Amino acid sequence: MILYGKIYTETIIPAGYLTIDIVFSHAINYTLNAELKNISSITLGSDEDSDIIYFPGEIDIELYFKMDKKDLIEIMKYIIAVNVYNWVSVYLKLNNNLIWQGYLDKDPENLNLKGNVLKLKILDQTSRLKGIDPKTNPFGYNLDSTEKIINIIQDIFINIFNGDNYVNQIEIFTTLEGQIVIDYTNYLTFPFSEFRAVLSFYYSSDCNYEDILHVLKSICLNYNLIAYVGFNRILYLFPRFIEFNNIREITKNELLEAPDYDIIQSIKGMKAKIWKGAYPKNDDNNYYIKLYGEYDPDDESCEEIIIDQPAGSYPGGGYSGIAILYNSTIYWIEHDRIRYKKIDNTYSDYNALWYFVADETWNTINSPRMKCRIVVNGLYDSWNPSKYYKLYDSDILFRATKFEYDLLKNTTTLYLREVGIIPGSYRLLENGDYRLLEYGEMRMLEELGSEIVSEENFRITEDNYYRITEDDYNRILEG
Repeated sequence: MILYGKIYTETIIPAGYLTIDIVFSHAINYTLNAELKNISSITLGSDEDSDIIYFPGEIDIELYFKMDKKDLIEIMKYIIAVNVYNWVSVYLKLNNNLIWQGYLDKDPENLNLKGNVLKLKILDQTSRLKGIDPKTNPFGYNLDSTEKIINIIQDIFINIFNGDNYVNQIEIFTTLEGQIVIDYTNYLTFPFSEFRAVLSFYYSSDCNYEDILHVLKSICLNYNLIAYVGFNRILYLFPRFIEFNNIREITKNELLEAPDYDIIQSIKGMKAKIWKGAYPKNDDNNYYIKLYGEYDPDDESCEEIIIDQPAGSYPGGGYSGIAILYNSTIYWIEHDRIRYKKIDNTYSDYNALWYFVADETWNTINSPRMKCRIVVNGLYDSWNPSKYYKLYDSDILFRATKFEYDLLKNTTTLYLREVGIIPGSYRLLENGDYRLLEYGEMRMLEELGSEIVSEENFRITEDNYYRITEDDYNRILEG
């Protein structure tokens, strides 16, 4: 039997010229050509709040081979044998641009032959991160030294793959800033790109992370980030909560079907573990614990988050954990001296980083929210996590948590979750109260009489959000 270096297929789709390479060995020149019969949608993200790593997910492909069934069975055996000891890389290119890269699933159950059609499951690159134990210090770091957070992330996404990486660039969109103090009076402000961590935080033998993917998720959560891997080989770091005003309105004509609305039920309770900077890290006594709501460890609907670099005070003490290298000297971000830029381009008050992360998470999940599924034309160039979304007939701001890109139909399915309301809007709460968002701040309007709360004064939409005019607003304030 001929030993093939790769399987290759090409086809024309609405967006252009699509090619797929399944590479067994770069040292073997023989190529086995196939016809692409089908390819599943490429999924980016998850329909869950807790999923903060948006890496293009697994895909299924079907390939037709014009050869005898006997020879095709031998090819199948060859694929299984090579895949046992090696990572078989798969590359998708659209118009000669690499848009997706992953690995052939090592489970032989996901390699099926029916007639002359071979079905394969391809996993994204995060599948390799799950098999790497951070306790072994896989990068050979000096664990007593500090490194920029951005470089720690870069090592995970780029350097760990030994030249076979998909991501080759990182762009930062978070507006987080922190202050150090020099000589007790001179405060200097630094952006997130200068934040550093002691490497033992994440790679010591007693760290509390199962694998490298867990480390990455912890860093993102700690800094209120979503890591989004674009189809252009760029890793984007976006704020998890509202910090910027890039809002994309979805028009009625763009919708291929009616939006599918649903309610996300409130979370009963949450536990935040704030590290005090003491070792071992796997000892709960070395964490300040803050409980939100009615937290029950046996209730699966309750959330738990861990914050390693809190940069702030807590009852009985405080810990920073965020270092800055300035004039060849390490300084620590002062307690409660973190801020971020709000949607109206003004800055928040200074506070602890853990406060922004834990409290904002709780404020997001402790009340019912809207979610929505929509289908639109176009792919990742138009629809991606780099912006917030709103529908043409609603004032709700959504964050897209999941994208399904159908290359064959040239359509995208977006799964949207509410993150806020556009300033000037009111929302009817479950208890009958109304909530006002004004100048980026939330406050309650209580005891609104039926004369004010009426269809005459409010525009009622399908999702129970209400819009009030400026005259109505002034009338309410005047009583």
